[in-house]
Amino acid sequence: MIGAWAASKWMIPWADKIGGATHPGYKAITQGFWALGAVLGSFFGAHLAGMLGRRLSYFLISLGSTALTCSLFLFTAPLQPVFLWMVFAQGFIATLFFGWLPLYLPELFPTKVRATGSGIAYNVGRFATAGGVFVAGALVTWFGGDFAKVGAIMGLIYSVGMVVIWWAPETSNRDLQD
Repeated sequence: MIGAWAASKWMIPWADKIGGATHPGYKAITQGFWALGAVLGSFFGAHLAGMLGRRLSYFLISLGSTALTCSLFLFTAPLQPVFLWMVFAQGFIATLFFGWLPLYLPELFPTKVRATGSGIAYNVGRFATAGGVFVAGALVTWFGGDFAKVGAIMGLIYSVGMVVIWWAPETSNRDLQD
């Protein structure tokens, strides 16, 4: 969630800033490309975790999200032909997490606290996201409204997942606890 709101979503105001005057609907088109990728990505996240295991899939999702987010902001720009396809791909990969989480989180908790544990674990991310958004907002001011720099720097938040996931338990081959 931190990556989505503190990094990825800067593509929308960036698209408006670059394309808004000459292409008034470009911001909406950018959001649409991201949303289509996101819908598909969130659907396939659990399938990926089922095929590759929980930790490896999370690592690969984090790697792909870092690479695509930083590449989007560093190597493309709104109105370039590849931009919208990068937005779609970033939306797809970065939202694989939202299919992965509902599969993995319940596996961490015994039945009597499964819903509570999953809910707390999932929603703690929302509070962390608020902090990330404040940091990103400060960076927008710091960089004088350069959304590409902010998005690229904040996109590195996804790389934290590549490290942290190796301390999480692998639950792929376990039965749910009673």
